[in-house]
Amino acid sequence: KTMILDKTPLLHRYWALSSLDNVPPTALLPQINSGVGISARTQEFVGKLRSNISADSEIGLKAQKSIYGSSSMSLMGEFRRDGLSLFRYPWRVVSIINKLRLFRLYSALTKPLPPGKVKIISFFLHYQPERTTLPEGRIFVMQQLAIQILSDAIPNDWRICVREHPSTWLRRLPLTCRDSYFYRSIAAIPKVHFISNEIPTNELVDRSSIVSTITGKVGFQALARGRIAIVFGTAGYRDHPGCVYASTHEDVRQAVILADETISSGAIGNVEMNNYLSAVESVSIEESSLKIPHTAYEIRLASMQSLINIILSHEKF
Repeated sequence: KTMILDKTPLLHRYWALSSLDNVPPTALLPQINSGVGISARTQEFVGKLRSNISADSEIGLKAQKSIYGSSSMSLMGEFRRDGLSLFRYPWRVVSIINKLRLFRLYSALTKPLPPGKVKIISFFLHYQPERTTLPEGRIFVMQQLAIQILSDAIPNDWRICVREHPSTWLRRLPLTCRDSYFYRSIAAIPKVHFISNEIPTNELVDRSSIVSTITGKVGFQALARGRIAIVFGTAGYRDHPGCVYASTHEDVRQAVILADETISSGAIGNVEMNNYLSAVESVSIEESSLKIPHTAYEIRLASMQSLINIILSHEKF
């Protein structure tokens, strides 16, 4: 039998999947109110997601600050930083020029956050190409489709705040799957506001009634901060009671109803999250700890070996 080792919504834990559908094993568990026995490491991880310290709340990863986020960005500045590299790889000059043009277009399209009385759905774009949209996003690898469904389904007085993935502007990464049409087509969708990357993730999440993504980990961060999440792809946390796995307008409408109920009653809170975390831990294994300097690949390899040992010993995980 072939099994796939994949990370759970808790980046320090893995579970074994039997297909590419990434069906969360927690969905197969009976609904129980346990909420006990959550490990200290999981409590620390979720605590960081709930933190107001931006660098510590970026899903456990190092905050990715855009190199193009300052007014000093210029082509000559890039030559000063990477002159020798650019002479060795002159094709990168084209990539830099294109990034500059697109960043300026994106910046020109951005607007301030709507006033506090306006309800918003924030939509966090994915860096592409990655497996998080292809194949896991299904047809919503074209992220405009998801945003269009949101626009059609939400009430007229709501707004959609779209924020670009910060990795898009990292100068070391190639510019792919983005052009001026991509931004202009999204900006033309009714109710859409592009939002600057300078607005921290936690600030945008907290300002939102709903957080939407294709499969992004920001959806789990939103759940940890008491928000409703909409995912259009096979996100590993899509069976959380506060998450709506959407593909139709009716799915989005149900999420809006759920968000309104949550705001008025606090129905999705710490108890539901604790029960979910207990379920995740009960069907997953913890990432291996290596005492020597290690890479992410070495950690994953050690975790795979640990999982194989558990399977061969017929233990439950």
